[in-house]
Amino acid sequence: MKSSPCFPLLSPLYVFFQKSKPIALLAVAFFLSSNLQAVEPTMASHTPTFSGIQGNRMTIGWTKGNGARRIVVVKAGSAVINVPVDGTDYNPNVTFGSGDDLGGGEYVVYDGNSSSATVVNLAHSTEYHFAVFEYNGTGSSTDYLTTSFLAASQFTLSPPTTQATITTGTVTGSRIDLSFPAGNGQNRIVLAKEGSPVDANPVDFTPYTPSSGFGSGSQIGTGNYVVANGNVTSTTVVNMDINTTYHFAVFEYNGSSTGSVYLSPGNTANGTTSGPPTTAASSMSFFNIEGDQIGVSCTRGNGLRRIFVMKQGGAVANTPSNGTTYSASSNFGTGTDLGGGEYVIYDGTGSSVLATGLVHSSTYHIAIFEYDGTGSSTQYLTSSFLAGNATTVSPPTSQASGLNFTNVTGNNMTLNWTKGDGLRRLVVMKGGSAVNVDPTQYQGYNSDPSSPFLYQTGADNHVVYNGTGTSVTVTGLSPGVAYHFAVYEHNDNVYLYPGAVANETSLPIELINFKTAITPTNISLEWQTASETNNKGFEIQSAAGHLQPGVLDWKNIGFVDGHGNTQDAQQYYFTVSPRRDGIYYFRLKQIDFDGGFEYSPVRSVEWKNGGAISGINIFPNPFSENISFQTPFEDGFFDVGIFDLNGKKVFSEKYISQENNAAIELGLKNITDGIYFIKINNGRAFFYEKIMKCSGSK
Repeated sequence: MKSSPCFPLLSPLYVFFQKSKPIALLAVAFFLSSNLQAVEPTMASHTPTFSGIQGNRMTIGWTKGNGARRIVVVKAGSAVINVPVDGTDYNPNVTFGSGDDLGGGEYVVYDGNSSSATVVNLAHSTEYHFAVFEYNGTGSSTDYLTTSFLAASQFTLSPPTTQATITTGTVTGSRIDLSFPAGNGQNRIVLAKEGSPVDANPVDFTPYTPSSGFGSGSQIGTGNYVVANGNVTSTTVVNMDINTTYHFAVFEYNGSSTGSVYLSPGNTANGTTSGPPTTAASSMSFFNIEGDQIGVSCTRGNGLRRIFVMKQGGAVANTPSNGTTYSASSNFGTGTDLGGGEYVIYDGTGSSVLATGLVHSSTYHIAIFEYDGTGSSTQYLTSSFLAGNATTVSPPTSQASGLNFTNVTGNNMTLNWTKGDGLRRLVVMKGGSAVNVDPTQYQGYNSDPSSPFLYQTGADNHVVYNGTGTSVTVTGLSPGVAYHFAVYEHNDNVYLYPGAVANETSLPIELINFKTAITPTNISLEWQTASETNNKGFEIQSAAGHLQPGVLDWKNIGFVDGHGNTQDAQQYYFTVSPRRDGIYYFRLKQIDFDGGFEYSPVRSVEWKNGGAISGINIFPNPFSENISFQTPFEDGFFDVGIFDLNGKKVFSEKYISQENNAAIELGLKNITDGIYFIKINNGRAFFYEKIMKCSGSK
């Protein structure tokens, strides 16, 4: 194609396209794309909200329009009048005045796709106007919606207009109470200065940390300390020097932390701390006195605090020194020593202390000193102070005596004694050898005679009793074992050493049943053992008549060999042929190979008209709540009584003989666990047997 005179300038382009078509096409595409404009949004952001409003910052929120992004423009004092220019990107900055200026102080503070923005570096008491512009695209293709946009305004916080007032209240040696009713601010701050008026004001937008301890809070200027800060109207300033004037100033403010706006100048007040206390503590009394401790209490004097000083064996002679702080410990001997063993056992605002680590039978003297101030400003009242003394508990002087044993069986035994002069007594038991560990002085012990291996004073030395009585029944023993006991008199765990000692061997057999039975021509005795130790055998003894057990004329009527040593149950039988009618009593005398012996419970049988009537059978025994028995009485009334080991009657009732010898049940739920005796008497004969109440029995 030839160049046309009508298009002289196009001829070279034509030649270029013909020769370099790919490059030319790319150039055309770039030319077209660089001049392509983004689609302008159609809906502006709306529904503005403001939050976090302080004196120098706030947050604006909105509901998004339909642009991909948006910019926020802020102006102080009047509405935003400039709008962003299409094809232009702006640099935002949340610090007002640092972003791009659209003109006339209209700064871009945000650019993004969010629905809120925070602006800082504002001036208090100023109205700020906001404009939010939706846009799409970037760079030269950016297209802003400017025909409609979100516009809103909000004031930053202003300082209050009415200042709080301040007055001083109670003044003591190192503290002053302040009251500062609120003005019309959200909060208030109080400054304190020693010796001269407050000479500094809080700075806007600056946070301060308060402390009621003078000198510990934030310092403004020199010596002006923050002692209160927040929505409060009173405080007590402490840690002040005595005999010193302190000045105070209160300032109302709005906002919080770095957004606070203060009202200055503040209102002022002053107060002077007092000298040392003038009234000593009074009315000393003592409590919880034991062998190693004494509790001391008093009525406070007019000091803010007080120290208790204790000395063993003599009156407190030293006094505390002004300007000195002492270390206190209720463990006698570990606090500061004022000299000569005079230890500080308490320092505080209270009125009592329990001193420990003392020695029994000793007199301890106490002096109580009132004081005010702290550290080098501490001032003690020493011209008058409260003094008194108390003596720790002493051990008894007379030990228990007359130790003896009763009711010895294969599993149980009762130890009896005569009291000494102690308030209580502790009984320690050891099986197989003598008690070899004394109770620890000042230590209390629990006991459980039905579980004697529960509490120990040392290896295999078991506490079985701790009380005011004169006997203890120990259960759960092993047959054929020598048990050693030591009884210690004590006054509130101050023990008298050595203990009174005794020992007894449990029966070598564990007799679990002994009863009578009927045959046409004789009386049959039947008994059973659960285990035997060193058991030579049983001597059968009988007595006749109507006398009480214990005063009968017992005769030896036979002997049955035992099984020596065995853990297996053994059954024994013996028959008796009475010669005449009457009531017969039977018991077993169990004899050891070494000559030791023990008697079984007594069983009674009435032999009448040439035939035998069986004794009374008690079941179960031991029992938990109820016990039953059958009598041989054919008719008439009979009495039933139950007695404890001291002979006190705990149950009594009258019954009538039952048809066909039916069992009678006694309800004994309300008696305590222990050993008792049951006595059944119809006026002609009686039955007497030991029974055991044990709530865990079945």
